[in-house]
Amino acid sequence: MKHFFRQTLTTVATLAAISFTNNTLANNSFVEDAKKQVAAATAKQEKWDGPTTGPQLQQGKSIIFIASDMKNGGVLGVIDGMKEASNVAGWKFDVLDGAGTVNNQLAALNQAIAKKPDAIVIGGWNPNVAKIPLQKASKTALL
Repeated sequence: MKHFFRQTLTTVATLAAISFTNNTLANNSFVEDAKKQVAAATAKQEKWDGPTTGPQLQQGKSIIFIASDMKNGGVLGVIDGMKEASNVAGWKFDVLDGAGTVNNQLAALNQAIAKKPDAIVIGGWNPNVAKIPLQKASKTALL
């Protein structure tokens, strides 16, 4: 009998808590605001409401992208996007392949620095292994 009473009391308390929680959430203006914000943020947008002006495009720039490894699909996707953007901007875009090793990546970085481009982009490898060449590049305003 004691077990039955305890089980019944637990069930009644659980149902009361669920009912109270659902009723409280349904009447909570914070939850309603959140639902409205989520609906607005995820609604289909027909019109661009972001910036319509920006800085003037600089002409005649050159970029060298140093890939960690040209066999890496993610890196290749970034290269394709940068190539496309560079073509639209009229910029020169070169790619150097780090061939998957730190030694090759560092050699490519030193080669890129020697070419004196307007920018060097490191793709898919850890720049911490190249602190000294990167410091050299930053002193020449390449980074």
